[in-house]
Amino acid sequence: RYRPRNLLLYGITPGPKEFNSDQLQHFMKNYVDDLLELYDNGIFIKMPEHPNGRRIRVILVAVCCNHPAMCKVCGFGNHSKEEGFCTRCHIPKSKLATEDAMH
Repeated sequence: RYRPRNLLLYGITPGPKEFNSDQLQHFMKNYVDDLLELYDNGIFIKMPEHPNGRRIRVILVAVCCNHPAMCKVCGFGNHSKEEGFCTRCHIPKSKLATEDAMH
């Protein structure tokens, strides 16, 4: 299932400058549309065990990128943001050192 032969590099953003969030979302739209289609409907592949074809569904297992790109691709706020910088909680940065942050 997760063998290297089953993995596919699907996209690399072109340079020479880093995309802003809107440009990256526009760039990723076709990838996301394809992934949704491949998961919802799958594709039929003929195999010796399944001469009429077998439906294969595709999922995104991992996104590999640096931290700023991860924030943009996955919709997280960067560490410099007041809110949305943490992927696990919704505490504003200004309240991290307060009693509210521990609950």
